Amino acid sequence: MIAKKTSRETGFTLIEIMVVIAIVGLMVGMGIYTYLSQIPQINIRNDAREINQTLQMAKMRSIASGMDHGVVFNLDDGRYFIFIDCDNDQEYDCTSVANFDNNAPVGTWEACEAATYDPRISEKGVLQLKDTNLFINVFGTTNGLEYVLFNNLGQAYQGSSNNFISGPAPNNTITIQTDGNSGRTDEVIIEVTGPTGLTDIGTMHQVP
Repeated sequence: MIAKKTSRETGFTLIEIMVVIAIVGLMVGMGIYTYLSQIPQINIRNDAREINQTLQMAKMRSIASGMDHGVVFNLDDGRYFIFIDCDNDQEYDCTSVANFDNNAPVGTWEACEAATYDPRISEKGVLQLKDTNLFINVFGTTNGLEYVLFNNLGQAYQGSSNNFISGPAPNNTITIQTDGNSGRTDEVIIEVTGPTGLTDIGTMHQVP
């Protein structure tokens, strides 16, 4: 005679199911917490890569066109864009924040030469740091506008000084930080070598 199987032999008890659900929920919660806690670090790395790519794009455009191109940074709100030095005076001709806001791209070299300002390039609009990030300094400047220009040899120089960007830091670096609202402040430094126009992203580190 075959004995009947008890419910214990044929399935799980309600308590066992609840324990499994609780464990799975705990693991999912820990995974979500870990991911959310890493978002500021992910964002600042992405911002550093975007800035580095923008600098290199300006450099390549300068070499390809023979016209100086640069990147101007608004340290007050974390925006930046590539511009063309239309009159080749080795200066950024929109030195106020209002001009930064009103800067518009042009479609032809003729329009560029006729412009009374240095326009941004149309295919690379105004870029913005993530909401949790901010510029600490750009080549030693801590507020307002600062910019870097690349000449037709790809060499980088700062502002109207017409001097190659050189060390020591912060005179040759761009520093961005997280705002610290996540409980910690992280920092990434991008170094620019003037005579070669090379850029290098440093390792992200936590600010004490």
